[in-house]
Amino acid sequence: MLCWLAKRLIFSPHANHAIKVMLLISMTSIALACGALALTWSITRGFEEVTLKNLQTIHPQLIMESCTGAGLNFIAIQQVLTREFPEISACAPKIIQQVILTTQEQQLSPAITLMGIDPDLEYLVTNLNSQITNPNSIKYTPVKNKNTNPRNNLKILDLIANNIPDQILIGTELAKNYNLNIGDQVELLIPSKTNNLTRSINFESHSATIGALFKTGISDFDQNLIICNLNFIKILFPDSQVTQVGLKINSQTLTLNSQSLNLLKKLKARFKLAFYPWQELYTPIISALKLEKYVMGLILLLITIITSFTIIALMFMLVTQRMHEIALLQALGLSKFKIQQLFILIGLTVVTIATTIGLALAYLFGHLLEQYPIITLPEVYLINTLPIKLEFTVFLTIFSLSLILGLIATWLPAKQVKYLQIATILKQRM
Repeated sequence: MLCWLAKRLIFSPHANHAIKVMLLISMTSIALACGALALTWSITRGFEEVTLKNLQTIHPQLIMESCTGAGLNFIAIQQVLTREFPEISACAPKIIQQVILTTQEQQLSPAITLMGIDPDLEYLVTNLNSQITNPNSIKYTPVKNKNTNPRNNLKILDLIANNIPDQILIGTELAKNYNLNIGDQVELLIPSKTNNLTRSINFESHSATIGALFKTGISDFDQNLIICNLNFIKILFPDSQVTQVGLKINSQTLTLNSQSLNLLKKLKARFKLAFYPWQELYTPIISALKLEKYVMGLILLLITIITSFTIIALMFMLVTQRMHEIALLQALGLSKFKIQQLFILIGLTVVTIATTIGLALAYLFGHLLEQYPIITLPEVYLINTLPIKLEFTVFLTIFSLSLILGLIATWLPAKQVKYLQIATILKQRM
């Protein structure tokens, strides 16, 4: 009965035209506000996730280092991790050194980080493969390892394999700065002796071949990083030892959770070494991404709250225009509580329909953006196209929040029904 009365109050042939216009305005504003909130939150969520993936690039989830800078016994560490920490799915060693690169045109670079990796293990802890942009054209037989997945780490194994020890990987910006291409020969200068009398340093020169280019999207890496095989860096620096161990945990999340923090405490207590997640390397950027997401969400939430005021205006207009019908219903025995329920039902129906339409349009547009990423971004961003991540929980939360706001917005005008004077209203219309 209430549904039939609600329909008659809104869509009666004798209904005021202003009410119908206000109804259309209210539904349009609510649909646009809810759709914009869902779409913007999904875009900021997708932007955060993709940016975190690009920031992680060549970093493992957890990094182990010596507190004193001494070398690490990787074999012993690997055995302990396998035996005592089932949460750790893989680990890989790294050696970090500094070199100077010189080209055939006698161009000298500033000090560049040289990172030696184990190609049989590196692909298990980082996504370096996905950063390689140009594979090597040199033909040779790749290293075979039964414990590795050729489909996943074929590029790394081929490019810096043991049987071609002088192969190196350089960043695209470094290659652009010094006009280097795949297959070019370069010299790596390593300090050997220091003469305190003449205040000079002697350098040893070692040849290397550019096997591939990588692009992480982070300028510091693409300009100042060279990657090589672990055996090659030991040839260049015979006394060098493992300086870092990268760890991969079973959790796939890109953000720290309670499980990761507990694991971090256990590792520090067991090894007495420095452990930190890769996120600590980019704390300002990650904090800025979170702040941007919540600020944008708050702004659009305020807009959604403001649009709920149109429901208040609509319901007050409806109560004012339908005072005679309300008085007649009360005279016929319908209680004031039922009449209040009637107006709340009208308001919630309008809000539900408008919110559903807005969220449906947002999901449709977001799905199209997800399938066809046609909106490009400037080069200052770490990604090329506008990302989006559609989550059911986000849409459900916005839908529930809209209903709560709609309930509050309709309850306020509905309260005015109990203050209407039935006798006065009926007398005026006689």
